[in-house]
Order: sequence, then structure tokens, then C-alpha cells
Amino acid sequence: MSRWAVVDGGQVLNVVLWDGMSAWEPAAGTAVALPEGSPVGPGWSYDGDEFTPSAVVLSWDGIRVRRDDLLAASDWTQVADAPANQQAWAVYRQALRDIPQDFATPGDVVWPAAP
Repeated sequence: MSRWAVVDGGQVLNVVLWDGMSAWEPAAGTAVALPEGSPVGPGWSYDGDEFTPSAVVLSWDGIRVRRDDLLAASDWTQVADAPANQQAWAVYRQALRDIPQDFATPGDVVWPAAP
């Protein structure tokens, strides 16, 4: 699975997990491949070269939105017949749920890497 930022007008609208086979395909100019472990998510800015978090992203509300997006994107890993290491994904998902209480300020947050 690879992660892609869907960008419009220099703003990240969504992050898509793509398996390389599904109907969605990254389109040049509107989707940018993200490196493994990248914290980029909706609300970030993209200038054609690099991503920058907005003030909203660096607020606790923004952190929670990003966390909730990552949890939703990994829900499939907890289905009984999912082709994934469910234990590793469960640990990752718990680390996401612990973020608000594990860091003093939104700027201190270190996002866990997905398995």
C-alpha cells in the first residue's frame, strides 16, 4: 500500500491509501506520493516541492482530525480475515489513540509509523 496526498490549489484535501490495483489511480498534478511515515494530511499546504502544516494542523483539533483519519484508514486491518499483521496494526492504532495524552503540545507530536 502506498499513501498519496490529493492536492487541489496547493492544499491537501485528502490522503489515499492505494494498493496499486483499485479503481482509483494517482493523477499527475492532483496526487503526490508520500514517503513512509509522513505526517502529511488534510489541511497541509503543498507548493509543488514540499508540504507544510497549517496553523489548524498544529492545533489539538487538527491533531485529532489527523489521528481520526489515520484510524479510519486503518480500520480494514482489524477485520477478522484482513491480509495484515493484526497485532502490529492494533499496536499502531493504540499509539494513535494515545497521542493527545502522550504529548504536551501539538507541535511535539510524533506520528507512529504504520506497520
